[in-house]
Amino acid sequence: METGRARPSREMVLRLAERLEVPLRERNTLLVAAGFAPVFPQRDLGHPALSAARKAVDLIDIRLLHKPQKLAGIRIQTFHIHPL
Repeated sequence: METGRARPSREMVLRLAERLEVPLRERNTLLVAAGFAPVFPQRDLGHPALSAARKAVDLIDIRLLHKPQKLAGIRIQTFHIHPL
């Protein structure tokens, strides 16, 4: 792989991404950059499959508005890969 002459397999790309703890969305980016189709589905927050997550976020928002001193903070970290 280092010489640029060999092409990694889909499995190799996924194995490296897993080992590096790359988020699923960014794994799709890696797959596309390596010439493969993305394998991890992406959905908009309005998608029916995410209704439970949306309700949880709404509940947190309501509680933060009414009792901000009693809730712990939430940290969301993203990982971005920029193509060369």
